[in-house]
Amino acid sequence: MKMSKIREKGHVSLLIILVIIGTFLRFYHLDYNSFWFDESFTLFAAKHTLAGIWDIVSNNSKELASVLLTAEFNPPLFHYIEHFMLVFGESEFVLRFIPALVGVLTIPVFYFIGREFCDEHTGIIMAALLTVSPFHVFYSQDARAYSTVLFFFSLAFLFVLRAERTNSVHSWVLFGLFSALTFWTHYYALLPLVLLFVYVLFRGISHGWKDITHLRPFAISAGTFLILSVPLIPLLLGLFVKRTSTSPQWGTKGVNVAYQIFSSLSEHNRFTMALFLVLFIIGMVYLWKTDTAKTILVVGLLAVPVIVSIYLSERMPMTDRYLIYLLPVFFLGIALSLKPLAGLVRGKDITVILVILFFLFQAPFLAYFYSAYYTQYSKEDWRGMAMTIQGNSTPGDYIIVVPYYTRLPLDIYYSNTSQGTYEFGVRNESEIMPILSGLHNSTAYFVVTGHIAAADPDGSTMRWLQNNTQRIGTTKTIELYRLAPAK
Repeated sequence: MKMSKIREKGHVSLLIILVIIGTFLRFYHLDYNSFWFDESFTLFAAKHTLAGIWDIVSNNSKELASVLLTAEFNPPLFHYIEHFMLVFGESEFVLRFIPALVGVLTIPVFYFIGREFCDEHTGIIMAALLTVSPFHVFYSQDARAYSTVLFFFSLAFLFVLRAERTNSVHSWVLFGLFSALTFWTHYYALLPLVLLFVYVLFRGISHGWKDITHLRPFAISAGTFLILSVPLIPLLLGLFVKRTSTSPQWGTKGVNVAYQIFSSLSEHNRFTMALFLVLFIIGMVYLWKTDTAKTILVVGLLAVPVIVSIYLSERMPMTDRYLIYLLPVFFLGIALSLKPLAGLVRGKDITVILVILFFLFQAPFLAYFYSAYYTQYSKEDWRGMAMTIQGNSTPGDYIIVVPYYTRLPLDIYYSNTSQGTYEFGVRNESEIMPILSGLHNSTAYFVVTGHIAAADPDGSTMRWLQNNTQRIGTTKTIELYRLAPAK
């Protein structure tokens, strides 16, 4: 008993150390990058009233056409959270504070998932993997919903495991509640949530849930989820139709989706990805011998979203961040692969040794990654572009933004009013010529980003720019062109 208590205290101490490390990684240089386009839209939405935010996510706002190419495809919860954060200001630090905070809080949640699923050893390994995950650190420093949806989904996963073990009503309610919060944060998380509910239902039926009394706990969780999620169902259906009505203009397609996802989950390193996949398979083999149903659950939670994403990638934009909720599933399998090692030392606690070895093994790569991550811009540098424009333009010049909706992040850092310039947003070259007709003796500058491929898929505008302008500056994927003198 005394040894057990010592080990428990050791796990708590190790978890505290991991949380401290995770806090540093997620809050350090939190405001280093300027807002990129998606973050600027978060700020745009958060400035509205709660009713206004609902109009935005329902695509009923008249302002959307000026800031989005198509429609808003995200539920409102994260925008609501950021709305209340604006009382502290509109800086990068303020908007990214909640993603960073929930990113830190997810570390102990991973520990509890591992402990609930297996034991403390598994929980510590999961927490350690998440602590230094570049994928998670990046989206913990992003004023979007991705770290938040992972946090809520991880809590839903934790409480479904606890509810299944204890069959307590409050655990079933919390499972339903956090499932609903997950759905209110990102629509694409509905896929793993459905898998969890299907698993619980079939698991219950296989254990003899033959009457309403035995089905009541599950009905409570499912009812909680459905009642809280009803307002989003019409929005989801309408947006899915709109999202899949045309071929995607950006994102990853086909089997490359699987590679991108597993690369992101594995720190964007091929060797690490191969190692993690092997360890995951070993973990599933180990789990199969002890609990077939849970093996099917874990494999299903990982494989089904990846397969569905490969299929949907031909019909809608697909990117790795949509599947950030795979982290607890993937890391759980990796952590379980280390269970046989614990058996080789006859029950001695080797968790600390494994964590130390893991960090030593990862140290060279992680040191390189984070030294670059914290010293180079990893997002669109609109702050730098604003300074470049100011350094080149003079009062009376034209600033033409291509495509038009990328004025949203530019205008956070650049004021054409204070600079005495005229700012325009255009879709393509046909809208450029009427503007240039009034230029006279001033100079026209063009601010161009990769978004132009989506706004002008035939490439005609980019060809016009190449033939009629000179590139004079670049700041992290944003280019500044100046109209060439007439020949």
